[in-house]
Amino acid sequence: MLLAYIYFLVQYALQGSPPNNYLGYSVEPSCLLQSFIPHADRQHRAYVFAKWMSYVLDAKDRAWPLHFYEAAANATGIQFILGAHKGDSRGDLPPSLTNNGVLSQPAFMDAVSRTLVLVGVGSPPLCVIFSQ
Repeated sequence: MLLAYIYFLVQYALQGSPPNNYLGYSVEPSCLLQSFIPHADRQHRAYVFAKWMSYVLDAKDRAWPLHFYEAAANATGIQFILGAHKGDSRGDLPPSLTNNGVLSQPAFMDAVSRTLVLVGVGSPPLCVIFSQ
């Protein structure tokens, strides 16, 4: 596994790394301020990590088709939430996905801590490359 990770990093560096997207939330000291909620006590929901609505709505930016959220919600009963900027995106979210808007850091940490699963979206090629 370590060799695969090193290979990935070398290939990433050789190909020229894309710019990073800073979320604006530290996951180090601020995590210590949030109480741990046992998984059995968390809400049956998925937090979608998307800074911009385009990561969900715009075909060129999204990782998952819009019907993914409805299919997953229908199969599992899970509710999807996110906290994203609207930006220039047009269109409506699927009924199973609720945008709470941009959250303050404490509200974001609280929302994530009460969530059962996290879903990454938008420009995911690095995740795909690494998993292969």
